[in-house]
Amino acid sequence: MKNAVIAELILHATEELGHAELLSARIIQLRGTPVLSQEVEHEEDLSALKEDLELMLERSR
Repeated sequence: MKNAVIAELILHATEELGHAELLSARIIQLRGTPVLSQEVEHEEDLSALKEDLELMLERSR
C-alpha cells in the first residue's frame, strides 16, 4: 500500500498548494502581504504533523 499512500499524499499536497496560491492571490488583491515562509512557528504544530505522518505510515503497512 506504500505507493497508494504516496499517491494520496501527493494529491493532497498538490490540492493544498493550489489553495495556498488562491489565498495568496486574494490577499494581494486586498492589498495585503501574504506570508510565504514555510517555517513552522510553533513546536506543537510540528509535533502534531509528525505524529499524523507516523500514524499514516503505520496504517499503510
